[in-house]
Amino acid sequence: MAEQCSQTDLQPLYLLPNTASFYKWIPTIGFVKGDEQCRYMCQSDRENFIVSRGSYFVDGTRCESESLTSYGTTAACLQGRCQLFGCDAVLHSGKVWDVCGVCGGDGSTCILKSDSYSGGRAKEYTTFLTVPVNATQVHIVNRAPVFTHLAVLVGDQYIVSGKGAMALNVTHPSPLDEDHIQYRLHLTFDLLPEIEEVVVPGPLKQETTVQIYRKYGKEYGEKTNPNIHFQYYVPRNKNVTDSSPRGKWAALTTPCSVTCGLGIEKYEHVCVDEDTNNLLKPHYCKAPPPTTALHRTCQLPSCPPRWSVSEPANCSAVCGPGEAKRNVSCIRQEDGLDVLVDQSFCLNQIKPPDSLPCLVNVCPIGWESEGEVQPSLKSSLLPRSRQAPVYVWSPVVSQCSRTCGNGTLQVWFSCVDHQTRLGVPDFNCDSSSKPDPHTEMCGISPCPSMWRSKQGVCSVTCGGGVAKRVLFCAREANGEQEEVLEDYNCSSFPKPTAVVSCNTHSCPARWKVFRTSACSVSCDLGVAQRNVSCVQFIHGKEIVVPKDSCHAAVKPATTVPCLVQVCTFKWEVKPWSQCSAPCGYGIQSRAVSCMGPSEPEPLSPLFCMHMPKPITIRGCYMGSCRDVASDKTTSIRKANLTEKPLPSPTPVHKDAPQQHIGSIPPRSTEAMTIKQTTTAIPTPKYSACGQLLLEESGTVDLNNAPSRCTVSIGRPIDEVISIRVISSSLDCRKREYVAFFDRLAFVRKCVHAAGSELSTRTNVLLVRQSLVTPGNGVVFTYRSEKNTKRNHHQGCDVQLFSPGGIFENPVTSNSSHTCRVLINAPPSVKIRIQALHIGSVFNTTSSQSTFIMVRDMDVLKTNVFNGQQLFLWHSSGNMAEVEFHGDYLYSKGTFRAEYSFVRF
Repeated sequence: MAEQCSQTDLQPLYLLPNTASFYKWIPTIGFVKGDEQCRYMCQSDRENFIVSRGSYFVDGTRCESESLTSYGTTAACLQGRCQLFGCDAVLHSGKVWDVCGVCGGDGSTCILKSDSYSGGRAKEYTTFLTVPVNATQVHIVNRAPVFTHLAVLVGDQYIVSGKGAMALNVTHPSPLDEDHIQYRLHLTFDLLPEIEEVVVPGPLKQETTVQIYRKYGKEYGEKTNPNIHFQYYVPRNKNVTDSSPRGKWAALTTPCSVTCGLGIEKYEHVCVDEDTNNLLKPHYCKAPPPTTALHRTCQLPSCPPRWSVSEPANCSAVCGPGEAKRNVSCIRQEDGLDVLVDQSFCLNQIKPPDSLPCLVNVCPIGWESEGEVQPSLKSSLLPRSRQAPVYVWSPVVSQCSRTCGNGTLQVWFSCVDHQTRLGVPDFNCDSSSKPDPHTEMCGISPCPSMWRSKQGVCSVTCGGGVAKRVLFCAREANGEQEEVLEDYNCSSFPKPTAVVSCNTHSCPARWKVFRTSACSVSCDLGVAQRNVSCVQFIHGKEIVVPKDSCHAAVKPATTVPCLVQVCTFKWEVKPWSQCSAPCGYGIQSRAVSCMGPSEPEPLSPLFCMHMPKPITIRGCYMGSCRDVASDKTTSIRKANLTEKPLPSPTPVHKDAPQQHIGSIPPRSTEAMTIKQTTTAIPTPKYSACGQLLLEESGTVDLNNAPSRCTVSIGRPIDEVISIRVISSSLDCRKREYVAFFDRLAFVRKCVHAAGSELSTRTNVLLVRQSLVTPGNGVVFTYRSEKNTKRNHHQGCDVQLFSPGGIFENPVTSNSSHTCRVLINAPPSVKIRIQALHIGSVFNTTSSQSTFIMVRDMDVLKTNVFNGQQLFLWHSSGNMAEVEFHGDYLYSKGTFRAEYSFVRF
């Protein structure tokens, strides 16, 4: 797919007349799926728009199915459609791999490997799993990704993380590749990491290494540990552990910390090969390392005597250079203690001096550095009645950087009057003699234990987010190091919060596309205008800022190409009507017309038959409402039809009046009446399979029925049918069922079938029962009543149940809908329609919009007939609809046809 998209890079787009634009084209993976993806849909690199670059991709090009695919199923383009192939490479075979990666297997050729891990070392990647070749269904989950994160290596290349930071969602190399690795990061509501997982369907073609990075060590508590669980399958005949080295823990001792006397030697446990003792990675040692002391004392030969010096005494000078005395003695270590010995034992070593030079202040010229506190004149200077001012460099010391523990202070020098000790400008002192500023250590009292924290990843990179942190009790040890203590050592201090704000600095401004206008054309390639603004995330809200805040060089294009559809004949749909019911279930309808690329008037549906026709009727639900009881009254139903009378199969009661098929039909101007009664539910009707029941109510017993039994119930067009299942002996484990279909909805039942009730939204109902065990079945009652809700049928629609007759085109004065003739036969019967007469009422302006649609409801197939050519049509099932359009709706008698029932 990527190669085919890139082949069109040199094919220009003309967004403006006579202006060619060139783009780099890449696949639309993740943006478009299914059949649309196979229509040669490509995305412009870095421009964020998608157009079709041809008719469709080459057959066999991998695509992304709109539905979830099973393991081993392949989705590929075939004649412009995204089709599913089984693992046997057969279209729609349904064959899938088992967990072992075997096509059609039963999972017996592999074994499951699973384990968990919570270790690792701070500030480095630690390998905890090496997935072997041919492994399948690899699933790795880390449920503690706040202070840890996963990394994945294939060969020597990191494909997930690897640079000390958590990765974003990625699929390597692509979702269309069989051997892909998927990494997903799941976030909490406040955008903090919650779970990260690695999924590899396999079978793996290359050994894959999985590592864990932990930000802090184990000493900071369990919250810094990873929480990893993983599992995968390996072939039984290839045990992954056979070829892997077997490791054991061995103690590695470090040299003694001293070269003489008493010292410390440390040792740590390392993983070595059981056979060769070669050093291995820790994950090859399955058992945890032994918990023993980390160090011990070591005694080497006694150290020879050495010189020891004390701290220097005070400087001998008041200002300027002087001398500081110190004690120098000879000592020797005995039993870990320094003992004073005669200096003759240290004569073989150079004795340190017993005094050191020192500098207190810089003395002015002509002043002595030693003597009384008050300086005196040199002999070469004559005394004066008034002494001239003398300026010296005096040290200035800052406060200690810390109130406890090891801190630092800054020392620098400023010019002062030596007599008054008041500061004066630096130019009064000799700049060549000014000492350099320096830093000194300070603070000797140890710091108390207190709450400290280690912060995890922030939820955002800018604009203000939140971060979790692990809290622990610690005290300072050896300068910058800290010693972790038990929490009770900090109980006297309030414990800080575990969640803190982070990255509160403002986000940089960026361009954002707010909305895109409609395409300039209704079909083929056009242009669309986009509203692009400069936005910035400030105080948790995204606001529009001046355009100068964003870089103009990266501003998205405000004019982009668009392709609504290829210019051709297409179905045009009108909006859905209001639901027919104010509450409960109802019906919605809409008009559907075939439109050409330039003609404003509807055309014959023949021009649009290359595309499926959109549905014109659908169910709707307006919320539950109480059942409102209504009185049943005897009513007269009128139907001005040129057909045979409505037949009535054998009634339930012996005394009930009958109307037999084949009786003399009434004239077309006569009104047909059907007497309705409110008698009790009749006795069950047996051998109902294959029958069309036309009574107002009845009981149907489908016990002992054939394995496949279908019953049809028909009523006048302004009625609906209610069903109640009295009993059921269906065996759901053997997939026995009973199904109900009313032209608009299909309901299938087995579990809890007994006692269930349903109501149709139309005047016909098809009941189908499927059995495996003879003698099983259901018993149900039905009754009909007036449709008090909004009827989805039009007032000009005609319903036919009789086995044959003549019908004409119904007419209406309402131009917003069509008229239909609905024909329903018994389940085991097909319908034959022979056109007898088509009048010459067509004019040149409406000939394309005057046509007849005959719909086979069993297979949802539609045939369109226009012109004056007589036709013959056969159904594949027992339900047909004849729909009239154009001039047929206004000229009565322009169409006449004969219909009849034909048994299989």
